[in-house]
Amino acid sequence: MGILLKNARYIITSPTDFFENGSVYIEGNLVKDLGPAASINEKYEKRSEVVKDCSGCILTPGLINSHNHIYELIQRGLGKDSSMEDWLRKVIYPTCKAMDGEDYYYIALLSCMDLARNGSTAVIEQLTNFARLHADQELQALLDFGLRGAITRASSTKSVIDEGENNSPEKELDDARAFLERWKDEELVQAWLGPAGLYSCDPDTLTELKKMSNQYGSRFNIHLSETKFQQEMAIKAGYEGQVKWADAIGILDERTSAAHCVWITEKEIDILRDRKTKVVHNSTSNQILGSGIANIPLMRQKGVSVAIGTDGPASNDSQDMVAEMKASVLLHRVRTTDPRILNSADGFDMATVQGAKVLGIDKLGKLKRGSIADLACFRTAKNPSMLPVYNPIDALVFYGSGRDNVLTIVDGRIVYDNGVYPTIDADTVFEAVEKTSGKIKEVLGL
Repeated sequence: MGILLKNARYIITSPTDFFENGSVYIEGNLVKDLGPAASINEKYEKRSEVVKDCSGCILTPGLINSHNHIYELIQRGLGKDSSMEDWLRKVIYPTCKAMDGEDYYYIALLSCMDLARNGSTAVIEQLTNFARLHADQELQALLDFGLRGAITRASSTKSVIDEGENNSPEKELDDARAFLERWKDEELVQAWLGPAGLYSCDPDTLTELKKMSNQYGSRFNIHLSETKFQQEMAIKAGYEGQVKWADAIGILDERTSAAHCVWITEKEIDILRDRKTKVVHNSTSNQILGSGIANIPLMRQKGVSVAIGTDGPASNDSQDMVAEMKASVLLHRVRTTDPRILNSADGFDMATVQGAKVLGIDKLGKLKRGSIADLACFRTAKNPSMLPVYNPIDALVFYGSGRDNVLTIVDGRIVYDNGVYPTIDADTVFEAVEKTSGKIKEVLGL
């Protein structure tokens, strides 16, 4: 189906490049053509099945949320004054344990709605603790909605939070293999493996899970050194830090992404660079939980690929990647007292190009002929929060919001259109999630 996005005020093609007064033509799931509005419109308007007037808008590559726990949307606003470990014990674990597959399915759909509304076209999800038992329901939800991404199924053999989530290494490996096997032919949503962290699985199982992931051509996702407590765990185990520990057991390579990496040394940054492991920065979540500040500028200077994610909507309370770009830039200006340490292009790069690297998809992250048609469209016209615009990248990162987005296209398919979700029944999703929130209140005695 041909889609013409015509008359955009600005088209951002990469983290550093844009042009004015342009149009984009999509054919199938690819960007067929883009350029000056007059010539693109004349060439494609009559042959397009769908024409969207993007006057007064900024067209961008879709934003990629590279680390999330979308099932945590149901726990938004809970445990906001707790450390990460206490928050897990008192809020996340008991509520995740209480939910069934249907709960997870509809929460995932609502998360997709939230993500798409805010201009994200892809998400990398990690199901940890008891949530991992419902990875299939979440993957199906993303497919039904039409959002791109990856579903990471965690494993647990030695949880330090709740022993009830543990299984034998043999069962965890069997379940992981079965998950990869069931979904190995899907392209829009990839099946990945990855335990919550080094604290949740024994080293031998971690190594075997990583080998299995590589054998299936899949990818691996893990939390590393999110908190000082986790760094201390590594030191007690005889390692400089968790990155050094992960490297020692052979789970770091170019197909691994490591979330957080807050409490790591410069030597460990060099390990990440040498192994070509991707890092995902979660600025807002780290601030809310008081976890610390990752040295992202140094990682980038040393050549580590760094993407950004919101983390779960219970530790962030938002899945707005536009807000996350700003937070990821400003946090490091404060830490270094250097307003030049990161700029809007850096924030946009981490939310697009680097996210595409985490997913391993070359044709994502930029807007050019032949790229996959994942796009967002942010309204500036008659929008008092987005005027004036001198540079659309600066505007989006420094004073934009995900809620300025009016159109989201994934793989050449419209999944959000100015308040409408054409791929699902939104009212059914709202009703189901309200029902689940009642269950959560009972579990926590609210």
